Amino acid sequence: MKKILYLTFYFEPDLCAGSFRNSPLVHELAHQVKEVAEIDVITTLPNRYSSFDADAPQFEERESYNVHRIAIPRHRSGMQDQIRSFSTYFKQVKRIISGTRYDMVVASSSRLFTAYLGYTIAKSQRIPLYLDIRDIFTDTMNDILKNPIGR
Repeated sequence: MKKILYLTFYFEPDLCAGSFRNSPLVHELAHQVKEVAEIDVITTLPNRYSSFDADAPQFEERESYNVHRIAIPRHRSGMQDQIRSFSTYFKQVKRIISGTRYDMVVASSSRLFTAYLGYTIAKSQRIPLYLDIRDIFTDTMNDILKNPIGR
């Protein structure tokens, strides 16, 4: 059976655009590859909004896919908080996939470093990488970075 790795920082039951895009995409992908491939979704425990608290198991086994949810440090969406959160996600993804061989990586770029993480895994395993790239990514980066390189 084929193995697909799906990386997304946000997944149900989190409430945000990333979760609203990635959750249905995983459901449909799992439906289409049923009995041909198994999907490992690696995401975070709900964390998008500090005022939103949803219970979600750290591991869920569903019909055609598994969901691994990583606990990340509490954050207020500042740059330093984001770095700490992603560093935790990055290290835990590497730990979870250690010793597992995949046939494909799918990564959501709602977070730049999730796309980068997908790239590093795909490159190290010499497998295809499919990136879900946001159409407003460059606009978002201009808003986030106060002193972009080259200006």
